[in-house]
Amino acid sequence: MEEQQWRQTEPQTESNFWQWMESYYPKAMRLACLLCGNRADGEDAVQESFLLMYRHWDQIKTPAAYPAYFTRTLTRQVWKICKKTRREEPAEEETWSVLTEGSPEEQVLARQQASALYQAVLALPIKQRTVIVLYYYQDLSIKEIAKAMGTLEGTVKSRLFSARKQLRKQWEESQEEAKVDEKKRTPQFG
Repeated sequence: MEEQQWRQTEPQTESNFWQWMESYYPKAMRLACLLCGNRADGEDAVQESFLLMYRHWDQIKTPAAYPAYFTRTLTRQVWKICKKTRREEPAEEETWSVLTEGSPEEQVLARQQASALYQAVLALPIKQRTVIVLYYYQDLSIKEIAKAMGTLEGTVKSRLFSARKQLRKQWEESQEEAKVDEKKRTPQFG
């Protein structure tokens, strides 16, 4: 059952929680893995977040608030895990797959670019990484991100601006390195 199908009039029962959890679990796992950088920490964050959601299920007034409440809970769990473990490097890259058409060379290049972008996003500070993932991957608006993160819209905009600037800088540096590497590999005759 999609979260949009939840009606404001449905009573908050344990059965509804399990249905909602089942429908939201894949989205939650993907978000957590993108934010944490690895599946194990992502699973821990999702489990803790669903447990907290279950404990407070009857206190959430409207079903429309479930996704925002859960996203806020999940991002805070991820922040706690990242702070505790200080893991900023991914243990695996299965969460950032690229599907492309074209020649094998084009597919390899697309995978390399996606991997470089994934590494750059993971290198961001956790709060900047969170707004990037929520904005570009989850397609949330600035207002929705602010609500989910429990911050002001201006803070979200500032973090988004800083993260984009940092990603742009890293991308430009990697392009310069690629040009230098290409010159080194090109044989010089003369």
